[in-house]
Amino acid sequence: MKNLSNVIICVAKRDVKSLKNVIQIVDSNLFNVCDTVNEFIGKDGLKYVFLGWKNIEWFKSYIDIWLLESKLIEFRQNNIPFYYVRVGRKNDVEEKFFYDDNFILSKSILVKKILEFGGIKYGNKKFSYERI
Repeated sequence: MKNLSNVIICVAKRDVKSLKNVIQIVDSNLFNVCDTVNEFIGKDGLKYVFLGWKNIEWFKSYIDIWLLESKLIEFRQNNIPFYYVRVGRKNDVEEKFFYDDNFILSKSILVKKILEFGGIKYGNKKFSYERI
């Protein structure tokens, strides 16, 4: 059985292009296999994008994944808000984020959107894998 993950990334719409550009270097199809792309308005009036992948091989040894996660580190260093969670089949959870005062809505709204996406459960203030 492959070690698959469900992955969520949420960023301002203006920052999606920056994520796409960084993985174009390696001719990645990562954004083409994205299972959901939803736009919504944050409390600051900006458009945000919720990207989700279900049952994907998400390993840092894959160059496109490494580039994408490196870009998120750069976002944090430059005070660009984002939210990222990866939940593996073995309930290995990785959560990274940077919020400013205006970012999206609240953790509870993010959790609600993640649960609507499916494949991830939330209980006792932590995420776990949900087989779909």
